[in-house]
Formats: sequence, structure tokens, C-alpha cells
Amino acid sequence: MRKRTLIWCVAALGLSIWARPAIASDRAPTPDVIHQIEAAAARGTLDFESALLYKVRAISNPAALPEPYRAQATATPIRCGTPVVAEAYSSLNRLSVSAQNEITSSFSRRPTDSTYVSPGGYFVLHYDLDSVNAVPSADDDSSGFPDFIERLALYLDSAWNVEVETLGWRRPPSDGTAGGDSLYDVYPTSIGFTYGVTVQDSPGPEEWNDYSSYILLNKSFLGFPPNDDPEGDQIGSMKVTCAHEFNHACQFATSPLHTLVADSWWQEISATWMEDIVYDMVNDNYNYLEDYFVDPTISLFDGGLRKYGAFGFAKVMEEAYDTAVVRDAWELMRWLQAKQAIDSAMSFYGSGLSGLFARFADWNYFTNSRDDGLHFSEGAEYPLMPIYATHLLYPILNRPGPDLQTMASSYIHFEPDPSGRDMVEFTFNGANGIDWAPTLIQFDSSGSRQTFEFDLDPVTSDGKLYLSSFDDMARAVLIGNNVHWSGGADHYTYSVRFLTRADCDDDADADIFDMLYLIESIFSGGPLPVPVWQMGDLNCSGGLDILDVSISIDYILKDGAAPCAPFE
Repeated sequence: MRKRTLIWCVAALGLSIWARPAIASDRAPTPDVIHQIEAAAARGTLDFESALLYKVRAISNPAALPEPYRAQATATPIRCGTPVVAEAYSSLNRLSVSAQNEITSSFSRRPTDSTYVSPGGYFVLHYDLDSVNAVPSADDDSSGFPDFIERLALYLDSAWNVEVETLGWRRPPSDGTAGGDSLYDVYPTSIGFTYGVTVQDSPGPEEWNDYSSYILLNKSFLGFPPNDDPEGDQIGSMKVTCAHEFNHACQFATSPLHTLVADSWWQEISATWMEDIVYDMVNDNYNYLEDYFVDPTISLFDGGLRKYGAFGFAKVMEEAYDTAVVRDAWELMRWLQAKQAIDSAMSFYGSGLSGLFARFADWNYFTNSRDDGLHFSEGAEYPLMPIYATHLLYPILNRPGPDLQTMASSYIHFEPDPSGRDMVEFTFNGANGIDWAPTLIQFDSSGSRQTFEFDLDPVTSDGKLYLSSFDDMARAVLIGNNVHWSGGADHYTYSVRFLTRADCDDDADADIFDMLYLIESIFSGGPLPVPVWQMGDLNCSGGLDILDVSISIDYILKDGAAPCAPFE
């Protein structure tokens, strides 16, 4: 009789190489002053009103901040001040009268000594030549207008042409003559170390509560992080900020600012993605990718700097589905909040918010040195997603993965087993009552890959996958995805064990008892082979029959050829 036994050896100790989430490049994300202030508020060292006023001052008047916030406000740029405006305006009724006055005056329209109408006739730029708000005055073409202003006007016109005329976003509602005429008003002015701010102005004519707005832009765009614009960093910063802030103006045509506080993650993802659509060559948004990639276990809905680095979420909507999907979601935000709007927009493509996030998590793995040319078009330039753990020895029994916040992921590597053992069982056990969407990617030695989805029990959130020939696998990657729409952090565990071909009773041996088990299962109505019936499908025909019994007898009693691998 032939008997094959699984040998667990030292593997029973569950030895692994653990790699807690860590920064995947030389650049560590540096929190800007907004998030430094928010951290102080979370610790209780700043009350709500003080924290909010500090954030407003960080944009409008950094010199008025106490240390250490003043130093931070001039050391690290603020990508966009619009979320601060949204929070401030939505919180006015909670604040003292003096705080209300400071906020409204900080973001009010500003009198200037000069104006310039953009060549396309869409914008009027209000600027100063002789004040603390003065813009660079160089006029190399002797046009009578600063080159800086002429360039901004061209970049704003390009943003309008791409976003409104080409992509079909709603044009911002008119403000009447609030800025002196009906053109869209833009104010290059002193806003600290901030790229730009879009400020909600007055209700528009539509029934869904649209709003007009105006934009405050940095008066020089000097000193910001580098980008790839061939005309230089200053020009690149100007271009992408025009695209970004004008997208906020289009957003306000569908949803008012004061309702967007909870949806600021989507507001900023969309606008940062739009930078890449209007000015693809600039890649200023690469500066923020690490803020998302540094720790995938934090929620996509997080309101911090991560939302700027998560623009790839909208990039997946564009590249895997259609550029119009982002706009369609914003159209639905006339009536819905962001999560529901995205879910509804994706339903046209047979997906939803949860499925989209799982695909986003999959694409995030294939970046940098893992880029395969089949995911993000610029994925080779993105950071590497950190690996939570790498396993070399097996079995792995009920190992805990990291706690995952809502719409968050983790990545676990499994290296090949050199011992030539048979089929492998992967088990995922998620916390009950939570929506999970784990996937397993298997890479073989030739470089090809297959992606498998766990079929989870709807009550217990448990599921199993079975694969063949683990020994010639290059690696496998378990991507744990918490795709619940709300809540805190939740846990999961995972296991890996080997199965022996022809072992129908799951006792780790292929012996005469398995042969008898299979005979009874087929001919006497006995229980099916365990843990799955395919363990008895020894010719891989897709069913159980007398030929499987013949193979079992030949293999176990006569040292015949090994059964097929049923999970290939």
C-alpha cells in the first residue's frame, strides 16, 4: 500500500517574515499645518473654535498663528484650502460672533488695483501690483499685463475647455455682478503657503441647491514641491492648481460646499485626479501619493492628506471604465451623498462602490517595480504598496491580519513551498457583520498570474480557496479588503494548509480508507469527499464516477500515476 504523509516540520511554528506597514520610498509624508492643528484638537490641547480659527489663519494669515504652527505653515504647503472653507462655513452657527466675522472676512472677495479678462472670456482675474498681495510684475512681452497673470488666465481657460466643454462638467453658476460682471472671478493674492482655495458664494438657480463661487490663488507659486513640467516647477504648480480649483467650482454646480464636509475625501480625490486630466505632463500629484501608499489599512474616507494621494481611486474609474464616470458620480450628487452617488454611477458598469474599491486595491499592488503595464498607465512612477507580512513556511493557522478601517486594504505575500507538496487551501475569516472582498493573486514561474475571489459566507464572512501545484508558484498575494461603507477598524484572520491528492477523508494521508470512502460516496450515497468534493475527482472530469475509483485503487494499492490536480 502506498501512503503519502504531509510533513509540517518546523513550519508548524508558523515562522514568517513580518513587515509592518512602512514607508515605501525615501520620502516620508510630512503633515501640513492643517493636520498638525487637527492632531492637537484630537488630543484635546485645542478646543474646536481655536482649532478652526487656526486652520483659517494658516491659509489667510499664517503670521497670526502661534508657534509651532506658524513655522509649520511656512514649511509645508497646503495643497488646497477648500476643505477648511467647507468646515468653517458649515460650522458658523457653532462659533462666537468674533470667530464668525474672522472667517467670513478671511475668505471674502478682495479689492484690487487691476483686472485682466482671460482670452477665452470665461474668467476675470483681480490682482494687485502695489500691495502686500502684489503678484510678480515682470512683463516680458510688453503687453501691459504681468506675464504671471497672462499665464494664469491661459491655464484657467484650458481648465474650462477640458472640464466643461470636453468632459461635460456643469459650468459654475453665475454670481451675477458680484465681482463687477458675470465672468468667473479669480483672485491671485496672499494665502500663505497654499496653492489655492475655492470659496462658495451664493445660491444658484437650480432646485438642487447649486452655488456660485470664486477662487483665491497663490500670488506667486514659488517654493512649492517639484514637478515634471518642462517649463519649470512654478509653471507646473500654476497649471495644476487652475485645474484643481476650477474643478471645485464645477463641483459646487451640483452640490453646495456646506454639504461636502463629510465628502471632502471625494471632493479632493476628484480635483486632484482632474490635474492629471487637464495637465497630464506636470505630475505634481505624485508628491502626495506617499500620503496614501504609506499605510493602506487607513480608510479611503479619511479626511487627512491621504485624500490627495488617493487620486488613483478616480484614475481606476477613468482607466478601467470611462473618464465620464467621475463626472456622472458628481451629477448624482445633486441628490445623493458621495458614497451612494459613486455606487450608483458604477452600477452602469456592473460594479458598485465596494467592487470599485476592491479593484483599486488590486491596482495599487501593481506599481513601481511591480508594474506590469496592465493597470495604472503611469503605475511605474507610483510608490510601492507596503507588504504587511511575508510567509516562507507552512502551515499558517489563524494568523491575524492587520485591523482594517472601512474601505481599506492589506497585502500579504506567500512565497513558494519547495517541497513539492500538493494542493493548497487558503482560508479567510473576516469579522462578522462586515462587508469583505478579499482576493488572492497567484503568480507562476513563467510570470503569468491569476486572480481569485473568495466566496464568503454572508453570515460568518468566512471563505476558502483551493489552488494546485504550490511548488512552482512564484508567489501569491492575499489582498484583504474591508469594503464596509462605515464603521471603525475590523479584524480578519487567514490560514494556509496543504492537501494530499486522493485524500478523501481529510486526514492528511492517501490510503485504503480514502479508497473505501470514495467507493461509498459514489455507490452508496455516502458523504462527499472533504474538505471539498473535488478531492475525489481524481481524473478532473468535473464529477465523481467509477473512473475516479479506478485511479484511486491504482494509485494507492499499485503505486500508479498520481491523480490530476483538480484546482488547476
